[in-house]
Amino acid sequence: MDFRVLNLDFRVFAALVLLAITPALRAADVQVTAGVTQEATAPGQPVQYQIKVTGSRSATPPLRIRVDGLEINYSGQSTQVQMNNFNVTMSVVHSYLVIPQRSGKFTIPPQTVDVDGVKYFANAVTLKASGGGGAAAPGGAAAPPQSSSRQMFAELVVPKQTAYVGEVIPVELRIFVDAHIRWQTEQPPTINGEGFTIQKFPKPQQNTVEKDGRTYNVVTFKTAVTPAKSGKLTLGPAEIACIAQLPAQRRPRGGSLFDDFFNDDALGMFGFGQAQKIDVKTDPVEVEVKSLPSTGQPKSFAGAVGIFSFDVTASPARVKAGDPITVTARISGRGNFDRVGAPQVADEPGWKSYPPSGSFKADDDVGISGAKTFETALIPEEPKTKLPRIEFSYFDPISEKYVTLNADDAAVVVEGGVTPPPRIAQASPPQPAARSAATPTATPAPAPSDIHYIRTDTPRTDQRFEPIYRTRGFWLAQLAPLTALLAFAGVQITLAKRRDLAARRLADLQREKADLMKTLTRRGASDAEFFEAAMKYLRCEHALQTGSEVALIDSDDVTSGLDAGIAGRVREIFAAHSELRYAGVGTGGGSLSAEKRAEILQTLKEVEQHHART
Repeated sequence: MDFRVLNLDFRVFAALVLLAITPALRAADVQVTAGVTQEATAPGQPVQYQIKVTGSRSATPPLRIRVDGLEINYSGQSTQVQMNNFNVTMSVVHSYLVIPQRSGKFTIPPQTVDVDGVKYFANAVTLKASGGGGAAAPGGAAAPPQSSSRQMFAELVVPKQTAYVGEVIPVELRIFVDAHIRWQTEQPPTINGEGFTIQKFPKPQQNTVEKDGRTYNVVTFKTAVTPAKSGKLTLGPAEIACIAQLPAQRRPRGGSLFDDFFNDDALGMFGFGQAQKIDVKTDPVEVEVKSLPSTGQPKSFAGAVGIFSFDVTASPARVKAGDPITVTARISGRGNFDRVGAPQVADEPGWKSYPPSGSFKADDDVGISGAKTFETALIPEEPKTKLPRIEFSYFDPISEKYVTLNADDAAVVVEGGVTPPPRIAQASPPQPAARSAATPTATPAPAPSDIHYIRTDTPRTDQRFEPIYRTRGFWLAQLAPLTALLAFAGVQITLAKRRDLAARRLADLQREKADLMKTLTRRGASDAEFFEAAMKYLRCEHALQTGSEVALIDSDDVTSGLDAGIAGRVREIFAAHSELRYAGVGTGGGSLSAEKRAEILQTLKEVEQHHART
């Protein structure tokens, strides 16, 4: 067999297939449909809402969908290619995570999808949420055990398993507690996630759902995570500590009511056992994080990842050269607003710009969606008809490409600078008006001469008297004592402020020592918390004695002047604190014995007694 002929035949066949496919692709009609993965679910149980676009890959789905009673978040897209008798059909599926907040029948209205500049409408979709069997956990949720015997459990809902570095991912932690249990949380939950930046939890939401034939009180904590590096990262587990009173198991009644009332299960007579600490933990979730592409990255890109819109306004729109123009740039959408920087103003001749000021207003609880506004002052130095080019760049994780928005068509009118006033010619001195003939003519004064005659008449004198306080010399003479008085008052005020600051600093240090002692004597304090408080306590004590700054005090400062035995124990405290801090151990509690803690407290007391004696 001639392999060259075979290879040539295969290439001819491939070319014929491509020629057949291309018209099919071009002739494909665009269709937009919507649906849910299941039409019935339970409150608090998520389902997938999908918008399928057939015949195009450049569709832009709605960024936010709002339906009363439903929480809807975009979770990503997938591409499907089907070939049937040389008819190729390409589809892009945009998925949303839908979580019912209450029971009822909900309708997601028709959604607008932009395909190559043409608007298409997806059909309306109905979803029913009612008590009873719950839906399966979504692909990004760490599903809890389905055993009905579980009275408390948690699940971590992550709507995306694939993301880009810098892309914000909404996350939910749901705590399910049997409605018959009395419980409360000790502190906010924690989510482990190396390589992720995790935002603080806002105030949680509470509702009631039915799952696996049991009624649960559900507390939902919302947050957002942002991957900071690429690779396969693990988010979770999420943990939360609770104090719960579980329903007591009643013992058989004894010989008398007296015996039943005073036994160890006294609280059980009222339906609940003793309070106990329960740690609730979820399973971890893996997320594949991709690096941002290096090709095609605009110069104005500063790390913004998401979907944004951009508009610019200028006020006033008509000025003269040299007058400032306030340019307001508003960036709105959904993404990592902490990396959204001010738009870049092109360095064009004839313009002078100043650093901008920015503010952010969130549209949700965790700051994923909202608007960031920047204001800057531009000063035109010559006549202009429009603003310089202003652009903002971001990476769109849906289309997987960089987008640059610009506002170089914002029109303004800059007229020429202020015209200097015309020069006025030196006017000739005014000529005296012609005197009337009836006006008597004043006798001109005699010209001065070297010889003056002796006057025999009484000369006229000026009898005006000016008070001394109106004279300039009087006030100049008062400057010296006034200056001395002001200087004395300034010195007194400065000394008073220093005394007040010193007293306030001493009070703050005493207050901080009292708070630290509460931590040192608190039950359940971890080793790291205990040694951190002991080290700060010694620093505060030394600052009270010497006036030094607390942050600059080290073990050598604290042990200066102490007895050798006390100084050695103080150095052990600083060394143990450094080991716990830098070695990354001791974050749990309970490994330090009560005797050792008592010994450290005694060391702190001996340091105080030494200072009191000296």
